[in-house]
Parts: sequence; C-alpha cells; structure tokens
Amino acid sequence: MVALASVVPAVPLRAAPPPDPPPAPPIRPAVSASPLSPSPSPVGPPRAAPSQPLPPVPYSAGDLDLMARVIHGEAGGQPLGARLGVAAVIVNRLCAHRFGSSLEAVMLAPGQFQAVGGRLFDLAIPATDRSLARDALERQDPTGGALYFYNPGQTPRHSWIRTRTVLVTIGALSFAR
Repeated sequence: MVALASVVPAVPLRAAPPPDPPPAPPIRPAVSASPLSPSPSPVGPPRAAPSQPLPPVPYSAGDLDLMARVIHGEAGGQPLGARLGVAAVIVNRLCAHRFGSSLEAVMLAPGQFQAVGGRLFDLAIPATDRSLARDALERQDPTGGALYFYNPGQTPRHSWIRTRTVLVTIGALSFAR
C-alpha cells in the first residue's frame, strides 16, 4: 500500500484575505455642549474664525481685578458664556481703538459700564470671574467680535442700542456690533 503523504505534496495553508473594511462615515464638526457656548443667534450667518489666532492682550494685576469686577457687576447672574462675552466686549473695545487706549480707560469711560462705581469695589469677586477675565485677555470670544451688549428685557424699546446688529444672544444678554 502506498502512503498518501508521499504522493500528495505538502502545501502550506493560506488564510483567505480579510474582506474590505466598510467605508468610514463622513467627518462632521464636533458640536460643543460647553456652558460657554452661545445659543444660536437668529440674526445673520455665523462668522468665520480668523485664520490666525489673535495675540493675547497684555494686562496688569489691577486690570485683571477691575475686569473681574466689571464682569461680576454687569453679568454676575448670567451663565458663564455671557460673562465671558462681557469680558470679550471689553477686550474688543480696546482693540477697536475707539473706546480708550488701555483696559482701564475702556472700563472706566463715563457711561460705558453701569457696574463701574458704587458698590462694585466693595463686593467679593468670585474666582470664576477672574478666570473668565483671563480667558478673554487670551482672546477667547464667544460673541464674534461684539462691541456692545445689553439685556433686551431691561432695555427700552426705543434705545439707541437696539439699532446695533445683534451677533449672538447668550443667556439674557444680546451682544452687538
């Protein structure tokens, strides 16, 4: 009898090639659920992000303290995004070169911020407001470049501020240019 192994040559077994992987789903931009994200504005399309990040704004400890006090006084009861928006308006005004040549000049300009003066300097300021001031000085801006803000629920219907273009509404505050 003939041995089968001697007649049939040994052939190594190969595994079948793996099937092609399924196509990848399309990449979509992530949607942020951060409390700093503004609610969508019903006015106008979203603004494009700048191609280059803006440089930070130089500041002193006194600027940071005053800015935190203005944030607290103007928007203390608002969500974080609105409070950051108030800080961004201060920085945007400085960079616009129309509201003052220093952070202090922008914040202390007569009639610009209702919170300046009075009890503002007697209040304890939360660390969160100092942190938001730093974020704005590092050029975080949820407003898209707003120079003004107001609370529509507390602003008279015929006020000049309502003639400004609203860029975004965050909390109870409308941010405008």
